[in-house]
Amino acid sequence: MSDAPRTDPAFSFHNAANEPLVAIYPDGSLQYGPGYDPDDAARQFWGAMAVHMPARQPDTELVALREDNARLRGLLGEVVGKFIHQTHPGERCLQTGHVRIATVERWREALRP
Repeated sequence: MSDAPRTDPAFSFHNAANEPLVAIYPDGSLQYGPGYDPDDAARQFWGAMAVHMPARQPDTELVALREDNARLRGLLGEVVGKFIHQTHPGERCLQTGHVRIATVERWREALRP
């Protein structure tokens, strides 16, 4: 820490009784409140963070979109996999073999909103 006069802290954290826990100064130095050492201050800080900022639950809408995306990718892979017969010697083309109507209906159902 430098010998320069101490400025106001850039951040300061207090415990539940509003007693100083730790102050962080612009030069990076730390000052602990009365009776706190670095380990005590860290325990108090992270305990408060756990109470006031609980772990976020996954966004159910985003999870559903990812699951739907995976389902549709699998379905598209299945559809494209049916195009196996090469046709038209002068032009590169693929044609499907016979696909059961029930399979085509399942594909169509997946695309309906």
